[in-house]
Amino acid sequence: MGSDIRPFDVDLQVTNYNRRSTITCPLNTLGFDIVTTNAGTYVPPAQHNSAKRKTITTLLQEQEKHKFQRGNGKSNSRTNPANQVTLSGEEITDALYKSSKQLIPFAISPNGLFGPVINRFLYGTAATIPNIDPKRFPAAHRMAERSISTKVPSGILLLADATWKNQHPQTLYGGSWKCPLPSSYAEQEFSRTTCFANGSYGLDAIQQMNRQPIIDEPSRIRKTNTSDPTPHVTPMDNSESGLTDVSHLLFDNGQTTFSPDSLLGR
Repeated sequence: MGSDIRPFDVDLQVTNYNRRSTITCPLNTLGFDIVTTNAGTYVPPAQHNSAKRKTITTLLQEQEKHKFQRGNGKSNSRTNPANQVTLSGEEITDALYKSSKQLIPFAISPNGLFGPVINRFLYGTAATIPNIDPKRFPAAHRMAERSISTKVPSGILLLADATWKNQHPQTLYGGSWKCPLPSSYAEQEFSRTTCFANGSYGLDAIQQMNRQPIIDEPSRIRKTNTSDPTPHVTPMDNSESGLTDVSHLLFDNGQTTFSPDSLLGR
């Protein structure tokens, strides 16, 4: 596209699967952009008003919107220093759309809850597109609409289960009752990776603190009793931390741990 920009964390070349798969798709590529959000349950001490608390579903939809709009869409332009080509988020999205490359935001909570768009792709559940202004972000709106249209497969895990049962009625997919179906395998992989990602961030934080609580930064210290010289550590407000890139944890070297065909026959 002229600018050295990586539009997807992971992509699936649909044309490589259509000829030998039960899943059909008129598009060339399905691209997944992975993002996590906060848990949506913690309310900072300064925000006791319950009206300020957002549900986890709302937070996941906000991250989907952010991915479709590529940030602010028009203002977040990127320039390739090699050829000085500059593209805005809208121009990138428009180019992807016209070349039959579909963006599917893979929004996930720290506890493993998926956003509506990826849920539809995996489980066939109903989904609505995020609140994107079609006048300000026409390309993002078109991309979002197509993500839940009939042009994008829906319920691939359910289809994989049905196909496996039909072709291997007496065989457990994972060779054990603990993993009887392709969806079981996929969910176990997702769960394992989510736990690994959460644990990795915790270990990184401990290493950065040299295994000690941080109590020497004024912004994180409060004293409830002036006669008590002992500082009290105030929890950091991470409620607006928003985006975290965990694509390197969810996938290895840009390849998914499973694909439609790998789920149907290992």
